[in-house]
Amino acid sequence: MIAKTLAEQEALKYGLNNGIEVVSILPGLVIGPWLTTTSVITSAQTILALIGGNDKFYEVIKFLDFMLGSIPIVHIDDICNAHIFLMEHTNAQNRYICASDSLSLKSLKDFLAKHYVQLKNSLMLDDDEQIERYLPVSSKKLLDMGFSYKYGLPEAFKEAMEYVIKNELLKL
Repeated sequence: MIAKTLAEQEALKYGLNNGIEVVSILPGLVIGPWLTTTSVITSAQTILALIGGNDKFYEVIKFLDFMLGSIPIVHIDDICNAHIFLMEHTNAQNRYICASDSLSLKSLKDFLAKHYVQLKNSLMLDDDEQIERYLPVSSKKLLDMGFSYKYGLPEAFKEAMEYVIKNELLKL
């Protein structure tokens, strides 16, 4: 995360100093169906760690929640559409956050337990769950330009879950 942030800062600075228009998009955790049928992308592994019990990726999502105060999420199609949208707008500049939803780790677990009852016993739970300090990550700048999301949290998770189950990428 640090390397990506530093690279983005340098690219924006270089563009500013050399008269080059640079626009960056900071996506939330990307979910939905993806290209490969034999492995799961890192972003999806992080989200699915809540269900599948991958300790390494579960620590990542806890860290993300701790650092940001919430977990931003975006569907793969929406991030692709945001790239196209910003390329087509000549007034786009600097950085844009792209996340249709932003919720606390506890809220995300509650969503999964409610919408995927069959997975409830597989959810990772902590006895020392941190105090919820929900600080939504905002896509306001992108939305103010006229961008709209096609997928919300329920649709994005539905497609992701159908994909991992169909391709047997999640072992419960």
